[in-house]
Amino acid sequence: TVGLGEPAGFAAGSLSFCRPVAGAAMRVIVVGGGVMGLACAYRLARGGAEVTLFERRACGAGATLASLGALWPAPPSARGPLQQLHRQSLWMFGAFVREIAATGGVPIAYRRGGHVEVLTSVKAANRAREEAVIACAEWTDAGIIGEPVMQICERWPGVAVVEDAANGGCGVLRCAATGQVKVAPLVAGLKAACLTLGVSVNEGINVAKLRRDGER
Repeated sequence: TVGLGEPAGFAAGSLSFCRPVAGAAMRVIVVGGGVMGLACAYRLARGGAEVTLFERRACGAGATLASLGALWPAPPSARGPLQQLHRQSLWMFGAFVREIAATGGVPIAYRRGGHVEVLTSVKAANRAREEAVIACAEWTDAGIIGEPVMQICERWPGVAVVEDAANGGCGVLRCAATGQVKVAPLVAGLKAACLTLGVSVNEGINVAKLRRDGER
C-alpha cells in the first residue's frame, strides 16, 4: 500500500505507473480530502488503482475551505519547472473541470474572467510592460481568444488608477488568463467523480500514522 499525505497539486496526463501489475490493482491510500487529495484520488482511480481516501473532517473542510478559488498563472518571467507546470495546469484546468463534472454528474462553475492589477508606480508599470511582452510571446497555448493574454491599459472600467506626480497615471495590468472556480461545487464534483470510479471515501477518520506490514 502506498500512502500519500498532502498531495502537491493536480495530476495531469496518463498514470501508467498505477496500471494493474500481474493481474492485481495497485492499492493506494490518500490522506486528506481537500481539492488536491480528491483530485489525486480521482486520477489514480482512473489509472486503475484501488483507492481509499481518509479525511478527518468532511471533504473540503480543511485548507480548501479557506480557498478563494482564484487561479493565477505564475509570472511570465518565472520560467522554472515548477512555474511552467503551474501555468500548464491552469491552461488545462477547464478541460479537467468538464471531465470531473461529466464523470460525477455535478456541475462545477468555472470561468476565465482574468484579473486587473493596479500599478502603483512608474517602476511597477515598466516591469508589468516587460511581463506583458513575455506573456504575449510565450503564452500562445493559454486558450485566450479575442484579447491579448496580458496587456497594460491606461484605464479599466470601475478601477481607480494611481496618479504619479511626475508621470501621470501608471495604468493597470490586465491578465486574461486568470481563472475563478467555485470551491464548494468543485469539492462536491470531485467527491462524486471519485465515488463514481469506486474510490472508498471515508470522512470523519483521522489518520495519525501509516504502518507498513511487509510488502503491504
